[in-house]
This record gives sequence, C-alpha cells and structure tokens, in this order.
Amino acid sequence: MKTIKFNIFAGAFIFAAAIFTFTSCSVTEAIETVNETVEEVISDDVISPLQRIYQCSLDARGNVVVSPITDGTIANKNVHVITHGWAPGYRSAVNEYYTNTGKTLLAWQSEAISGGERFFVGSFFPLAKSILKADRGSAVLVFSWIDISASDVSFLKFLEGEDYDQFCAVEKQTRAVGMMLMEAVDAALTPHVPHELHLLGHSFGTKVVSYGGIFLKRKNYLNKIHITLFDSPEKAPADCGDNKLCEILPSFSPDRDKYFVDNYISYWDECFSDCHDTGNELHLVVDATIIPYGTFPLRDSCTYMQYQNCASCKHSAGVNWYTAATNDPSHESGLWWSPLMGNLIKTGGLQRYYLKPSSEQTKIHSIPGCGQNEIVTCLPVPLEEEEK
Repeated sequence: MKTIKFNIFAGAFIFAAAIFTFTSCSVTEAIETVNETVEEVISDDVISPLQRIYQCSLDARGNVVVSPITDGTIANKNVHVITHGWAPGYRSAVNEYYTNTGKTLLAWQSEAISGGERFFVGSFFPLAKSILKADRGSAVLVFSWIDISASDVSFLKFLEGEDYDQFCAVEKQTRAVGMMLMEAVDAALTPHVPHELHLLGHSFGTKVVSYGGIFLKRKNYLNKIHITLFDSPEKAPADCGDNKLCEILPSFSPDRDKYFVDNYISYWDECFSDCHDTGNELHLVVDATIIPYGTFPLRDSCTYMQYQNCASCKHSAGVNWYTAATNDPSHESGLWWSPLMGNLIKTGGLQRYYLKPSSEQTKIHSIPGCGQNEIVTCLPVPLEEEEK
C-alpha cells in the first residue's frame, strides 16, 4: 500500500493544486493525480493517514475513549467512520500544539479548543456512542483533518463576511483529504476480510467522505458502502469551491442497498435526488430536511440576533438528530435505515418514513428527546416498492 505523508503547514494550501473532476477523468486517474500532488509536500514533519484515524470504545462509565490503530487490525464486519468539517477559529490551537510538541493536533485532543469550546467531542462523541450501542460488535472510527480544516476566522466572523478566502481554501482540500481517508481506512482494515463500511461526514466532511467512498469502491473487500451526509455546504455563501456533491456523487452510483446515501439538510445543504443537471443519477439518494426547534425560521428569515445565535446550531442539527434517532428504542430511523443494520430498507423501515409526500414538504418523524426537531422530506423520494 502506498502511504501518503503530509506536512501540516505546507500541505494545507498546496493541496489546492490537486484538482480533478470525475467528468473528465477516471477514478484511477484522479487517485494518481492526488498521489503525485500529495507527495510533493513531504518533509520531516509528517503524519501518515493511519495516524489520523482512531478507534472509539466505551469505558466503564460509558464515556467514549479513543485509541490509535495498528495497521490491519480492524477485523470487524461493520465499520463506521466519522469525520468533521471546517474548524473555524482553531488555527491558533493547531499551530500552538505543533510549536509545543512537534506533532499534529488531532480533532479530539483536549488542546483542540477555541473560545472555551472543544472541537469534535461535543457532537461527534455522542454520535459515536450511539452507533457503538446500536451496532454492537462493529468498529467505530474517527478521522481527523483539523490541521487542514482549521482557520483563523470564527464562524460568526465568516457569517459577517470576513475572511471568505480561508473558508474556500479549506473546501478545496476535500478531494485530497478524501484520498487520505481512503488510505487510512485501507490501512486500518484487516486484509482479505469482508467488511461493510459506513462513512459519516459533517459540513466539509461530507465532501471528504464522498470522495473517500468513491475511492474505496475500488476495494474488492468492501461488500457495502453507506455514506451519510450532514449539511454539506452547497448554498451561498458556502458555495465557493468546485467540489459540488451534485457533480461528485454520480461517480458513487448511489442505490438503496450496496451504495446507499442519506443526506440530512439543516442549513447550507440541498437535495441531491433532484440534481437535474446530472441526468438524475442521484434519484435514489435519500434527502431529508432537519428543522431545529419546530418551525423555527430557516436562515433567510432569521433576525440578525437569531442569525448570530442559531446558525451553528442549525448547521449541526442533523448530527444531533441522527444521534437521538439512533438511540431511540423504536429502531425506526437514524442508523437503523442503514443497509449495514439488516437491510431494513427492504423490509419497510425506510418506506414507512420516506413515503412520497402529496405536497413539496411533509412532516415525517419526530424523535423523543430531540426537543422539537422534525424531519421532513426534501422532495419526493422514489421508492421501488411504490412504482410496482
């Protein structure tokens, strides 16, 4: 296996040169392009893809703990991999950690803090815990690229229009980081053992897992790959880069079994099942809109004060809803829709909650413990059972 090494300072912006499109070249050619670009930034200060991915487990108190992975040791049939997105305001933490230790900061480490807020652990550790409890016997892994995704600008300052270029620079790295995710997963999994893989990404992490899933389709040991997307930045002002999922996901060829994609929209995302400009290759993507706090107005209707206080909450609403849905004893949504969980899609689990609505948006499900969060269909979702 070819190992990619990455310089945490030089690489973050040199990766922007690794531009390719699946419309003009094959996946193999795209991977070779990224390999060549990444290897140009090798120096003495490097971290391998495998060093970016850790395994989650629960301690005696039920808290999530993480540990590094030795090459080829993940033999579990079901493997879930969670990754984050943009890390606004965390650049100084990344730089300070490197200055003090000579090492790359990982997203879940206690030093990953900005303005008193720890990165990653608040939303993603509860998500990891919910999956560990629901899919017992599976492996839950977390993948860090905070050294690439961190910027000086805070989320609020970005919303006010400052340092837009930093945000866009991070988005442009997601192709190459998706390649790194593929390398990390490939190194972690036990060779010659059948696996079923679930990739979950939030914000720019949606683009990372989408590219990673496309690259990993080439691995013959993966029987299924499920991609879960949480609020991919697709709408203005977050639509600055070239990595549009409407253009990326057709290379994954989503279906309702082997290559399943579910997409949770809460702030910047959009429906992918209605990407007309791609020839409707994405009509089997399951799109859902998460509305925090009941009928709380979405972004364009917010007052300035609400805009400041609620934007980040809405952006992460899908992760929080999915966690609560996975924990819900009804086993009717969240992780329970996944083909990795016994093909509930074929036995009615998906059909019950994603029926074609009579109007453009129809309330589908509310999870106890989620406050007033609701999930609605984004647009009609074609189901084979309905069309027979």
